Amino acid sequence: MLWEKAETYRKVRELRKGGKKFFFVDGPPYTTGRIHLGTAWNKVIKDSVLRYKSMNCFEVKDRAGWDMHGLPIEVKVEESFGFRNKKDIEAYGVDKFIQRCKEFALRQKDDMTVQFKILEPGSTGRSLHDLEERVS
Repeated sequence: MLWEKAETYRKVRELRKGGKKFFFVDGPPYTTGRIHLGTAWNKVIKDSVLRYKSMNCFEVKDRAGWDMHGLPIEVKVEESFGFRNKKDIEAYGVDKFIQRCKEFALRQKDDMTVQFKILEPGSTGRSLHDLEERVS
C-alpha cells in the first residue's frame, strides 16, 4: 500500500510529538468471525476522531485490542465440532478444546485484521469482493 511504503503513519506521529496529548483505547471486537457493518462503521468513526485530533496537532496515542477469550469463542468452537453439551468437550479433551479455541481466535484476529486494513485509506482499488475472497 502506498501509505505503508511512504511510512505515513509513523511520519505523522513523529510530527505530532510534543503536542497536546490525546489517548484513546479502542474497545476491542470479539474475534468470533468476519466483521459486520456495525463493526466497520465503528472503526471508521473512531478512525475519523483520531485523524481529526492528529490534524489539530494532538499527539495521539491509540491502542487497539482484541477480545479473544470467553464464552463467544467457546460457543463458536463448540458449534464447529457439533458439540451439544460440556460432556462433549470433556470427551474430546479439555486441553485440546482450549487449544482449538486459541487457534480459532487467532485465525479470526488475522482475518479481521485483513478486513480492517481494507477500510484504511490508500486501499482504493479493493472491494468487498476482494475482501470475501481473501478471508474465505
